[in-house]
Amino acid sequence: MAIVAAMNSTRTFILLLGLSISVFAGCSSEPDPSANPLIEVPQTASWELPCLEEAVHVVRTEFDVPHIYAVSRPDLACAQGFVTARDRFFQMDLIARNGLGTLAELLGGAGLSADIEARSRGGRAIADQMLESASAEDLAVWEAYAAGVNTYIDQVQQGLLPVPAELDAAYLFLRVDRPEDLMKPWTALHIAGVASTVNYVSGFETTDIKNQQRVDGLASYGAGLPDETLRQQGARLDIWENIAPVYPVDSGAGFGISGARRVPAQMTLPQGAKVEAGVLERAVAVAAEMDRRIGRTGEPGFGSNAWAIGPELSADGVALLGSDGHLSLTIPSFLYNTHLDTELLGDGNMHVIGLTIAGAPMIGLGTNGKVAWGHTSQTSDINDYYAERLSLGADGRPASTLFQDQQIPIVELVEDYQVSAAMGGSGSVEQYSRWVTGQGRPIFSLEGEELEDGAENPAAINIFGRWILAGDQDGDGHISAISGAASHFSERYMIQHVHGWETAENVDQWASHLQGMTSYSQHFLVADTDGNILYTGFQGMPCRDYLPRDANGIPIDGAHPQLLIEGWNHPSFSLRYDDQLRIDTAPDELLHCALSWDQYPHAKNPAQGYVVNANNAPWGAAWDNNLWNEDNYIGGPWYGTWRASRIHELIEAGAGQHSVETVAAIQGDHRSRMATEFAPLLLNVLERTAQLSSADPNLSAADQRIAATLASHSDRLAEAGQRIEDWQARGGRAASGVETFYNQPTADERLDAAATSIFNAWMGRFLNSVFDDEGLPDLFRPTGSYGRTRALKLLVDGVGEDNPMQLASWKAENGESVFFDVVGTEQIESRDELVIDALVDAVAHLESAPGADGLGGFGNEDMDSWLWGLKHQVRFDSFVAREIGDDPLIDSLFEDLGVTTAVLPLSSPAPEPNDPRAQLKGFPRPGDAFAVDAAGGISTENFSYGSGPVMRLSVAMDPAGIHGINVVPGGQSSHPDSPHFADQAALWLGNEAFPLRFYVDDVIAGATGRELLSPSP
Repeated sequence: MAIVAAMNSTRTFILLLGLSISVFAGCSSEPDPSANPLIEVPQTASWELPCLEEAVHVVRTEFDVPHIYAVSRPDLACAQGFVTARDRFFQMDLIARNGLGTLAELLGGAGLSADIEARSRGGRAIADQMLESASAEDLAVWEAYAAGVNTYIDQVQQGLLPVPAELDAAYLFLRVDRPEDLMKPWTALHIAGVASTVNYVSGFETTDIKNQQRVDGLASYGAGLPDETLRQQGARLDIWENIAPVYPVDSGAGFGISGARRVPAQMTLPQGAKVEAGVLERAVAVAAEMDRRIGRTGEPGFGSNAWAIGPELSADGVALLGSDGHLSLTIPSFLYNTHLDTELLGDGNMHVIGLTIAGAPMIGLGTNGKVAWGHTSQTSDINDYYAERLSLGADGRPASTLFQDQQIPIVELVEDYQVSAAMGGSGSVEQYSRWVTGQGRPIFSLEGEELEDGAENPAAINIFGRWILAGDQDGDGHISAISGAASHFSERYMIQHVHGWETAENVDQWASHLQGMTSYSQHFLVADTDGNILYTGFQGMPCRDYLPRDANGIPIDGAHPQLLIEGWNHPSFSLRYDDQLRIDTAPDELLHCALSWDQYPHAKNPAQGYVVNANNAPWGAAWDNNLWNEDNYIGGPWYGTWRASRIHELIEAGAGQHSVETVAAIQGDHRSRMATEFAPLLLNVLERTAQLSSADPNLSAADQRIAATLASHSDRLAEAGQRIEDWQARGGRAASGVETFYNQPTADERLDAAATSIFNAWMGRFLNSVFDDEGLPDLFRPTGSYGRTRALKLLVDGVGEDNPMQLASWKAENGESVFFDVVGTEQIESRDELVIDALVDAVAHLESAPGADGLGGFGNEDMDSWLWGLKHQVRFDSFVAREIGDDPLIDSLFEDLGVTTAVLPLSSPAPEPNDPRAQLKGFPRPGDAFAVDAAGGISTENFSYGSGPVMRLSVAMDPAGIHGINVVPGGQSSHPDSPHFADQAALWLGNEAFPLRFYVDDVIAGATGRELLSPSP
């Protein structure tokens, strides 16, 4: 893999005391290059910014990465706001508005529901408390950043800078005369709004609500089905309670492991608190919408990776860090490359390079030259949901909730929403209330009649965008509701602690700032120049000792933190800070107690010499299928270990040779993990059944059917099987096979690509044939694809005499799970029959005619032409649609703001019309589900995807001078006519990257220009 070479020479450190240069009478006024080496770079632009006290230099390097040098933090923030807004104003404005609940001010009717949701879940309240908790020094930085943004707005309104492309595309639909009219001034509150959005996206989750619906569905599942009892027991124990990962990989490197692994599942989830059916349905719908807005559907194929390697395993004896977080691959990218420095020109301590979210005056991921950090999503349990029993007031509106035989008043908070006239908006200020229990829990759903429009009904209230006339719908004598408690609601100092990361001297100092964050909810991997490596997922985790458990440690019915909790019986938690602005563990206070650093899974410098996380478990609590027999509960189950186990394998295989380049190579590993697990099954079944004869009277009925199938398809199945066998022998890499400007496949890679197509077409069909006929509720945890493949592995391995995997669904008569029998047919199907039938269907599909949007087959029987990349493409869609919602008008307005093959042609010259590449809008890519370089989910024909690594960061923490590489999908700029709109996407597609230029000599060596930002006269 070609990667831009990283600098690793020893740097000359240059420390200057200031920018101002004394000029004596009669002396030249020319700047002294020895005092400010940046002036060696030709000046390409100059701007005057009223928020500056001293001059700021912005040096641009390849791919237009800004390196911002200032004397002070406020000046740095002012320049950063100005620079970032020029590239990403619309994106950063949407992010801030999402946190503040002010989208409707811009988007009218299209933004109102998102605003009500944001404020109802506490987004604006969290932003307000972050702002009120800011020190005077913090506030000066935030205000300077906002002032820099406002200088950009002023320049646009004066015609000196171009209008954001998104506003230029949509301003007429947004009911204004000029696009500039949509650009409103920023304040420090906008910074808090961005932080509130990050706080929400990082860890807010609604799993308990969905779990309650699943448990309720389990109660009625299986009635009337064949082998009813076995199916019911199997659904509960082989799927729902089967949470042990296939591979015993955790990130705590042995932290807290106390039990055996993969023992039979047991009942750990009782029924949970009951609410009226409509209450739960509406809460699940709210949860689904919130998950969709932040891209946390879990499908298809999200998968972040990060790891740190100790000096003993690297070629140069230094610690290494790799991080490739996966999110939606939107344009512009979710992250923005930035380099901030107050050391060179001033006496500050800020020198950090990496990635930030547009609108945040900080670097959230990167390195300060002494410490480097990366992360993946953790989704541990820092949210609880409560079933409530409400009483109404004389006006028919909620008045109180029941708690331990007392009525606790509900708080109504009336808020103003400025709604523009755009997209069906009213063009006026509208008022909506949010409702909070006396314990501080927002109400997510309420029992009652749902109204089309309740604005004119004085008794109707709006709950998360739905008008409800409260009432007892099910006649149980209660009006039920669902409320929520979350660590997020206590967040105050997140921005300050991220600034602490930027100046930390080592992993321990870095970790001390994580201990001040309630809800960042990430798995962090950290390395420093002293050779230390660290894994931690610490956050504000409640002790929950107020929720009673049985003698085995399992929470009792109605007190289970993974289901609805009885709000009329049990209290909820809230977190506090100590005088160091760290989470107060408050061990003696029941409702404020939080786990300490020592109690939370972590690993520093483990004996194995590395730490890894790929969204997998922090520790081995789930290895014995029981989360409740450990000293502490922090959540689970987590994502599977398909990727993490492969990363472990690659790190150990390269022990002693690791470098920035090998870290990047691991990030680009495309070995098919599903083929590693399930191709042997397919090949073994093909081998076993090849000699079957339907005339053999000793065959089982299932084998007789297999024999009949093979009689008419033997040649095609044999060829398919041989291709998959040869593919596995070559390493089983999921190659694209399609020639593009970023990929020139070899003959073997084309063969690999054809086998990848056959295997994936088979895999989706086999998986579906096992589960889709069952009518199961959504039992697969934590998401469908991970849960389904984990359960499938258990069932496949459980075939045989004496129930080898101790399945609850195992049937003695045929020695396998009843889930292999297809519901609705007279015969009893077998595992092997489903394997063969799925392959027959897969080959027939791949032979079929091509369909619209890249679906369908290849239209021929030539397996050599079945190249994976012709069906498996990555999409870079516009950022706007994901942030605002599924609106056809919005989609049409912004569809040209993504990156397609019209922006980056696959070849030069472009493919001829009869070339199959000519019809592609997406970009052919290697990889498949659960590869390290995760690339989509499991399907039967729709293999394209729109999620993946939003950065590929690799850093060597050499004390003589750090070096590394990075890339984002897309570019720095959101302007389609900019040369930096899609230039990094071209690198990203080929798994290439560009150097991190941290030291001033490297910045100057790679400079493409310098902008001088001066104080306004």
